[in-house]
Amino acid sequence: MGKDIYEEFDSIYFDQTEFEKIEDSLSEIEIKKLNKTLKKRIFKNNKKYIKVASIASITLIIGTSIMTPAFAKTIVQYIPAMESLYGRLGYYSEYKDFSQYIGESKEDKGYKFTIDKLVADQDTVLVALRISKPGLNAKQTESNNKVDFVMSADLTGIDRGAISGGYVDQRIVDENTSVILLENEAAVGKVLPKRFNMNVNIHSTFDEEVKVNFQLPVSREKIEQDTIVKENLGISEIKKEFRVNINEIKASPLNINIKYSIDKDNDERNFVNFYCYDDKGNIYLDMGGISDGGNEKVGKLSPIQKGARKLYIVPYISQVINEDEESSHNDLGFADKLFDINTTREFDFKKYGKVNVYKIVRSSSTIKFYFTIEGTEKSLKIQDIIHLNENNGDKQEDKITVSRNNIKMYKPDLNNPNDYCIEFTNIDSSKSYQYSVGWFPISKILEGDTIEVNLVSKIN
Repeated sequence: MGKDIYEEFDSIYFDQTEFEKIEDSLSEIEIKKLNKTLKKRIFKNNKKYIKVASIASITLIIGTSIMTPAFAKTIVQYIPAMESLYGRLGYYSEYKDFSQYIGESKEDKGYKFTIDKLVADQDTVLVALRISKPGLNAKQTESNNKVDFVMSADLTGIDRGAISGGYVDQRIVDENTSVILLENEAAVGKVLPKRFNMNVNIHSTFDEEVKVNFQLPVSREKIEQDTIVKENLGISEIKKEFRVNINEIKASPLNINIKYSIDKDNDERNFVNFYCYDDKGNIYLDMGGISDGGNEKVGKLSPIQKGARKLYIVPYISQVINEDEESSHNDLGFADKLFDINTTREFDFKKYGKVNVYKIVRSSSTIKFYFTIEGTEKSLKIQDIIHLNENNGDKQEDKITVSRNNIKMYKPDLNNPNDYCIEFTNIDSSKSYQYSVGWFPISKILEGDTIEVNLVSKIN
């Protein structure tokens, strides 16, 4: 069937008149031709759906010479399986209104690299791309899924050095294709221009030298109206001896970034964690941070949710507890155990409190865990309580932990302060899942003063 779909795409023909109208009415043309041919092929064989591997591995034979951004946008959005895979990597469908659709490909030594789309705000650039080659993933599995290429990005000209680095994540589509998310972070103290040119360099880590380079025009103007920046938010004291100065917060659909510094009297190697929540009951996950090597640092959290009017920031640091207390956690009876998602139960952490998972709801794309928590230091460790694993086999290495990029947390009932929900998004409907409860207080939490941020007013 995959071959037939390739042939259908290959047979699509745009005459000169139609091609000139692509920028204006591409969706109408595309839907008319692709919908008709693909649906005819699918339903003729009594298929109710197309397998992910077949859909997402479609490669357009049309060529980059006519792959305009509008055409690329329609093709990528037309293939929901591809969008779903990018979503699991952290490039969400909610970004579509802010995205640039590129559709540019480069080839070297049999490898084809295609930049599908990108999205940027003032300090983050996400690039979604595909790698394809016959037999590319023949020796890899979903649980043994490594990226064999080094990927880096930076701005050109006088803006060179504005990007400090980032990370690469990958999903296998099928034996021949992988999709990749390249996340780039601005250097501490840098703000990306509203429009800029960016180089993306890709080269292999294996013996055969494979190297390609893309030069991409980037604009973050679309996302500006949905981005909130507040400066000089004040100082939060932790135990009256550790002062955290919140210099700036940026809240956008991509993430929340908190720029901060600490007192010179403290060890500059210290990083501060942040527990953040809003007035609608959403809880924002701490996603790590970066530093300039000195006192200026940036803490990163999950994207701001629509409708939030106030954000509350609680800085905290952790201190390791003694080994005797840590070893006692292994005697709880459920340490390192995985449970079927149909299992609801109470988890008793003895003197540290209890976690009661009282309801689990699964839909085609999400799994929601409803739970209550009782005990000390409950709120600041809430994001680390439940871990979800994709079950791809019996071995431990086959249990893939669902990425924090695909987690939302909130309070389903604002009148019940101990009631929480953790929602895992972009779930594969064809997979089975297991969960564990990992609220092990192996560190003591030292909490700072709460800082309130008004997300509506221009003045904090």
